[in-house]
Amino acid sequence: MIGVLLADSLAYNFTDPVATQFLAGISKTLDESHVNMLLLPSSSDNYQNTQVETIPDSFIVYGKPVDSSIINLILRQHKPVVAVDFTLPDIPSINVDNHKASYDIAMHAIHSSEDNVLILGLRLEASTSLSLANLDNLYTSDESVSRCRFEGYKQALEENGIPLSFENVWQIHDLDETTLKTMLRGTLTAPSASMSCFV
Repeated sequence: MIGVLLADSLAYNFTDPVATQFLAGISKTLDESHVNMLLLPSSSDNYQNTQVETIPDSFIVYGKPVDSSIINLILRQHKPVVAVDFTLPDIPSINVDNHKASYDIAMHAIHSSEDNVLILGLRLEASTSLSLANLDNLYTSDESVSRCRFEGYKQALEENGIPLSFENVWQIHDLDETTLKTMLRGTLTAPSASMSCFV
């Protein structure tokens, strides 16, 4: 039995296209090996009256949960753990260089120092607002893959002499395709004319 701990709610992960592909890949591999999968919730409330974390023989932790106490519950089992998209001390991890990838994307999209750039970041801070009041309350790079990507975008802007204003950094809270299309349509038809968008 492989326990898969998701950083977000179970419902959210079934609307996230990346998470669904990730789970489909794991499921295919486990099916071929005749191994079962147990999805574990990211909320500590779900562990109050149960010992579900004791059931799996090993764990895959997909993304760092906001509630770090759940990680401690799993590590206390002293069973094999693999982290995905973040790191844990002395635990094997599988990661993409999000900073470098985002930097390369931005460098490809930017055409000149006159570009008007809008960054759409997936939950860059704990608030649920769309626009940011400032850049002081962002998650750290250790807490959020989105922050790693943001730093890559920021580096590309700096190297191209484009000032970064918090008014041009928006948060995405929902990866629903219709919601994203509505947001992008609104930003691209805004009076501020042409702009490069990074997600």
